[in-house]
Amino acid sequence: MSDKQFVVIAFNLFCEWRKAPPAYRLYVDDELLTERTYNYRVNPGEGGCATICINCSLYNKNVCKKTLESGTYLHEILPLELPPGKHHIRLETLGKKARFSIRNLQVKEGPVNIINSTTFEVLKCEQ
Repeated sequence: MSDKQFVVIAFNLFCEWRKAPPAYRLYVDDELLTERTYNYRVNPGEGGCATICINCSLYNKNVCKKTLESGTYLHEILPLELPPGKHHIRLETLGKKARFSIRNLQVKEGPVNIINSTTFEVLKCEQ
């Protein structure tokens, strides 16, 4: 019988970059969960899948000042099975210079205590 708890954690991922959107890896503790490119889309589902700045329609060139100031972010949702204890979210930037920040870490499901913007504690539940 496993003592792991099913939890769902969510957060907003902000990023500042120049030129093409950066790729990043997302870890919880030392486990790689995903590798993505920080992209925006205009009108998802309409006419292909080109990646475009949502505010100025620049195609993979620069992020305009308006986008950086708009508070645009990606909303990450992490369904996890973790043992009780403290766990840490870590981002690794791949290749390009970029500045990431995690904000609004929240619990969507499960016995979790938020410690700070990148650390949370899974609580032990008596069954």
